[in-house]
Amino acid sequence: MDDPNKLLDTLIVDERRSTPLHMQVRRGLRSVIDEHFADGDQFYTESVLVERLRVSRGTVRQALNELTREGVIVRRVRTGTTVCKQPDGSDSIRRKSELPQTVGVFVAQYDSEYLSAMLEKLAGVCSTRGMRLKVYHTHCGQKLADSYREVVLPPEQERFILVTPDSTSQLNEALRDRGHRTVAMELPDKGYSGAVVETDSTMAVHMGIDYLWSLGHRRITLLVNEPIKAPSVAEKVEAFRRIALARGVDETFKTVICGTEFWQSSYEAAMAHMADVWGGDNAQRPTAVFAVSDPGAWAALQWFARRGISVPGEVSVLGFEGARTSQFTHPSLSTVAHDIDALTTAAVEMLWSDTESSKRLSPSLIIRESTGPAPMAE
Repeated sequence: MDDPNKLLDTLIVDERRSTPLHMQVRRGLRSVIDEHFADGDQFYTESVLVERLRVSRGTVRQALNELTREGVIVRRVRTGTTVCKQPDGSDSIRRKSELPQTVGVFVAQYDSEYLSAMLEKLAGVCSTRGMRLKVYHTHCGQKLADSYREVVLPPEQERFILVTPDSTSQLNEALRDRGHRTVAMELPDKGYSGAVVETDSTMAVHMGIDYLWSLGHRRITLLVNEPIKAPSVAEKVEAFRRIALARGVDETFKTVICGTEFWQSSYEAAMAHMADVWGGDNAQRPTAVFAVSDPGAWAALQWFARRGISVPGEVSVLGFEGARTSQFTHPSLSTVAHDIDALTTAAVEMLWSDTESSKRLSPSLIIRESTGPAPMAE
């Protein structure tokens, strides 16, 4: 192998570029691994990378965490970081099942606990099948072409899961033209024709509203803190509207759309619109807030806490996601949860299906401390 430290001198990491630093570092290190390292080779320490690349330890750590999720490196306390090019047993598994080596995942937004959990689960599913996971980031919805150019393996070696609600059709068409098999793991944009596995968003809204209704809530606000451009979010809004009309409460079921873009913080978007959620006189204020993702519910809890508004005494808060952090909020957050284990397993299995099937999985309701009876039940 060439002098490993000199290899780092060839990497260009520039904070003036639009791509986040940790993504530049990850891509550079991935290229170095692919071209110069063998399976089992000792990899750079964090200290060496910080010194040679002249970036922060946090940037290096984030890049290494992503490479670990992809299964490219293994990090152990005693032995350090080593390169992993062939998962244990992968050759024998591929000979038996003729599976390709790599499952690629295109993700449109990475700063999300749900996506992090999903990638961890996908890495585990792939590992048990003797495959490697590779993540392609489409930062800010603007770097789709750059991420697409990173695809170098032939169709027989790599198949793709798409979590890009703003560009699924475009990406799917490009990958299919090259012969790659794809599965969307999010309700795709219009024009998409392919396999899909997703959480049933309509069922999730019905589940949440039925629960709040059973507690006596008749003034409910849907806090749309995720991008309305995402088809799954639009489906939730439409389901909420239909429920309100069917139950004759369209005047007391309110919707607050934050106008969030895919690259923006959904927590900050929700926080900025909480005055709209709570505005008006007491008779018009909601007795429950139902956020379309857990970060929106976290923002609502924080906003209410700062103003001395009791949750759930004066208002209940319900999320949608099932993020791990939600059990540690104060009060702990009730939420409608994705079944991430089932979603990831189904997506990987669907990659080797011969049909362009669609599978909608049921969410589950997790009841914690943030929801309770309506203060003035009708």
